[in-house]
Amino acid sequence: MRPEKPERATLSRASRLCWIVLFSRALSDANRICRVKSWKIIADNLHEAGWSLGWVAAVDSEGRTIWIVDAHGYGKRFIVRSDELLTAFVELQRGIQQFPVSLML
Repeated sequence: MRPEKPERATLSRASRLCWIVLFSRALSDANRICRVKSWKIIADNLHEAGWSLGWVAAVDSEGRTIWIVDAHGYGKRFIVRSDELLTAFVELQRGIQQFPVSLML
């Protein structure tokens, strides 16, 4: 007599969707952590280069969150507004990197 095969566990469609949502949230959280590290790296690099930095979140008239990032040093001031903190820091870094070139012209 042959032993019976154990029943294969199957996930319902709802269970599979739940796992997909959990997995995508985990990826989203990991991506958010990478972005946080990225803007902090830019901020640290600018601070080490002698720039004073400040940033704040605000809500515009349409209820959207905007980020305002400010850097000043060497007699210059840069202010950037963006809907994401990382984007604001990237734009700030780009503007500051172009600053020494404009001094030589």
